[in-house]
Amino acid sequence: LHSLRDDAAFLPWALRIVTRRVARVIKGRQQHRKLAADFAAETESISPEAGPAAVQAAEIRRAIASLPPDQAATIALFYLEDMGVADVALALDVPVGTIKTRLMHARSKLRGFLEGDSNG
Repeated sequence: LHSLRDDAAFLPWALRIVTRRVARVIKGRQQHRKLAADFAAETESISPEAGPAAVQAAEIRRAIASLPPDQAATIALFYLEDMGVADVALALDVPVGTIKTRLMHARSKLRGFLEGDSNG
């Protein structure tokens, strides 16, 4: 800001930053809603006659859906979409360290859910 030469340029510059940030937040929310809807549709469409692997996959999807939204999105992108940590961080617009922390907490909760611990 100290190198700003034209005071009139500040407002368009600031608005461009805010607009891009809001667009990233909206895109992230839309991705999360789509993932949640996909999980729900896939989980509901599995019948016990489908076989043990399909039932287990549905149980895992239910476990992921039970996570907080930020952790569910992180797990879905990392494992289901096969994205790397850096790519997940970029997609969700958060630092790499945040993604690693979310993965750690989500794995712990999923382990508890899948082992029958209702507290996750």
